[in-house]
Amino acid sequence: MYYTQLSVLIGFLAVAVGIFAASEADGAANNSSHSLLPNIKAHYGFSPNPFILDVDPDLIAWNKIRAAHARAPVAVKGLAPIAPGLNEDRPALSMWRAVRSHWRNDYDWEAVQRSVSNRCQGPSLRSNIIERLTNPPNASVPAFHVVAPSIPSSGFSPAPTKTGLGPITAAGAFNELMHQLGYRQYVSQGDKIGAWIIRYQASLHPGSVVSLHTNIWVAAPNATDLKRYEANETTADERTYIKDLEEYIETRSGYRIEQERQPLSLAYAITDSPLGFAMWIYDLMAALIDSEITRWKPGQIITWSMMHLIQGPHGGLRMYKEFIADGAYTPTGSVGKMPYVATPCAISQFPYDVGFRLPLEWAQREGNVKKRFVHHHGGHFAAWEVPELLAEDLWSWFGDEELFGTQVFRDRGANELVNLKALQY
Repeated sequence: MYYTQLSVLIGFLAVAVGIFAASEADGAANNSSHSLLPNIKAHYGFSPNPFILDVDPDLIAWNKIRAAHARAPVAVKGLAPIAPGLNEDRPALSMWRAVRSHWRNDYDWEAVQRSVSNRCQGPSLRSNIIERLTNPPNASVPAFHVVAPSIPSSGFSPAPTKTGLGPITAAGAFNELMHQLGYRQYVSQGDKIGAWIIRYQASLHPGSVVSLHTNIWVAAPNATDLKRYEANETTADERTYIKDLEEYIETRSGYRIEQERQPLSLAYAITDSPLGFAMWIYDLMAALIDSEITRWKPGQIITWSMMHLIQGPHGGLRMYKEFIADGAYTPTGSVGKMPYVATPCAISQFPYDVGFRLPLEWAQREGNVKKRFVHHHGGHFAAWEVPELLAEDLWSWFGDEELFGTQVFRDRGANELVNLKALQY
């Protein structure tokens, strides 16, 4: 498997940090290793090896120069603010200036690079949740081996060079990864577009995925639901979910439509403008967090952008096009038809994420969903923003061994309860 899986495998008694990458010296001696990722000194093979991030310094210098000389859009007065750093036309000029200044004067990529290598953080830089899951506070909750693969085109996982690698193919790749690592059965957890991938994974590989937890579960209301909504006969949960889903499709999914239909047109512009890409990412980042507890700093915006800029953003942009091809999304921006998931499932819902307040009964139309956790804080990046809440949900769900299928690991006498985190913006 050629994808770099930014993996953290931390067991109950021992620690092993690895990634499907080898040093250049190892690559020369191993014909199965391949250098696939632009701007990084790394080779990819079929066995885990330590990963030391080493990005081409010329690229880092070029990004800094481009950001320092970036041109600002013409200012428009009277734009209504909608969130910190965002107005009705989206990223505020004040945030653009703050990020440009930080990139030009203060941003230290070398420090970030050392941190990524030492802590083995993924594209979403979320060791917050990994530490809790691998080293829980006490023996009353389960500890996990964690395998955290990057979705191809994200972070340090090489982007596809041909069409066809969508969520179904990614699901198969992640299942194969787990088998290569020796985990024939495992539990799976996903957020963002990883939430769709693990649903395919559980549906296509039910013998491997024992149980599933996701931060996002969306389902299209049926004709009866909509009729009841129009007649004001729906419950509070149903009304909130329908209203939020309609608002997302009609006013907040423009980025998705562009990436689904014309990803290369967009890629030409933002590949050549690091600061422009940072604002594109920030547009999404700022709208999907709970601003009462989280505020993005310029350095964080730059670092998260770098996870795509290092190899170029085109592959990540067009992943949305592959989602349409696989049926996960529709060309109109609505919810696609996902396969039924028979594996026991649980959902965590956060107010600043898609799918908030989806009724349990509606979720059960598309899967064996047994439980939902509804939170009052947090958003799209819950593993980073509110890791303590998400960890409690995972301990609760996967800790009930008999009811939700994870007893199989005890029956086999092996401590191999594995949490699969599919990471992407």
